[in-house]
Amino acid sequence: MLIVLAGGFLPVAYQIFRMGYYGLLVPSTALAKDAAGDKWSQGMIYVSNFNRPYALWVPLVLSVPLGLLLMTARRRPSFLRPVLAPDYGRVARAVQSPPAVVAFIVGSGVLQALYWIRQGGDFMHGRVLLAPLFCLLAPVGVIPILLPDGKDFSRETGRWLVGALSGLWLGIAGWSLWAANSPGMGDDATRVTYSGIVDERRFYAQATGHAHPLTAADYLDYPRMAAVLTALNNTPEGALLLPSGNYNQWDLVPMIRPSSGTAPGGKPAPKPQHAVFFTNMGMLGMNVGLDVRVIDQIGLVNPLAAHTERLKHARIGHDKNLFPDWVIADGPWVKWYPGIPGYIDQQWVTQAEAALQCPATRAVLNSVRAPITLHRFLSNVLHSYEFTRYRIDRVPRYELVRCGLDVPDGPGPPPRE
Repeated sequence: MLIVLAGGFLPVAYQIFRMGYYGLLVPSTALAKDAAGDKWSQGMIYVSNFNRPYALWVPLVLSVPLGLLLMTARRRPSFLRPVLAPDYGRVARAVQSPPAVVAFIVGSGVLQALYWIRQGGDFMHGRVLLAPLFCLLAPVGVIPILLPDGKDFSRETGRWLVGALSGLWLGIAGWSLWAANSPGMGDDATRVTYSGIVDERRFYAQATGHAHPLTAADYLDYPRMAAVLTALNNTPEGALLLPSGNYNQWDLVPMIRPSSGTAPGGKPAPKPQHAVFFTNMGMLGMNVGLDVRVIDQIGLVNPLAAHTERLKHARIGHDKNLFPDWVIADGPWVKWYPGIPGYIDQQWVTQAEAALQCPATRAVLNSVRAPITLHRFLSNVLHSYEFTRYRIDRVPRYELVRCGLDVPDGPGPPPRE
């Protein structure tokens, strides 16, 4: 009982913390990936993409007879038999027996593989199937050397076992040398094709010009990264940065600044704020510093995007896409022309502002934005299931209808100076 309590204390405590602090039953990244639905066909495409460059079926096929030979050989050699304490019961002996360990490892690999195939795989070549492959190959990862000394087997049987094991090992070793020099995905390695699968390491090596981009400085050579620092330095009054079609510049949405220098009610004017709307929040966050808010459209760090519905035919793992109109509506940014780029619909911004007043949406956002207090923590715990299941429509007009709110007639006039 003490072992169960000791082993379960940290996971249970952290789960309660997650529910109280984030208002979610699962990690926010799991909410963004939204694995509730199944995409079996895309998952099979991912398996094929993983297998094709390396012919992974070869080691799996060779491992089956290799495993059978090892199971046959373990009936007699003492070094393959488990040594258990004499007071172990039947269940303990069964659980700690070699067949049980092998079944557990292989079963874990199969279950992991089925889970990822059901979800649709990933956008990164091979990433999520590496652990399942390791589990499937682990039982034959170390091959004991059998010497035909005539003690455990007859010399003739021993020679056959040694020959068979050596032949299978040489086959796997030969495949390993070939696979290690495989060109991988070839010409499609750095292109986002219809499958959405890319060799991410090669992609970023090509995009940055560094063979092994590891530091934040390495990613300053990535398109748009150097330009974002220039844009931030050129907007001391605060701005929202939106990615433009030109990799050397960003579209700017100015921050609303009271002309008198004071906010309504005589309060001091808010300090200049900066935010960047971009997918690659890792390299961006490391280079822009802690005073700049990074907002992504796929929901990994943006709670509003995380609670949108999963798009049916979008790139796997990136299949949520929040329109920039919501970001403009949700922050202290100018919401009318000419302050917003021409491709932004001012009416959508107005509708998004209205949709953000939906009581259920405000409750979800307040669960992570409001100051954390004991009351807030307990409220989040109680509503974590409801908040985890909550979804909004990414089209502002449809979201207004879903929430039962009135649709604004049109964009309001800009405030007077």
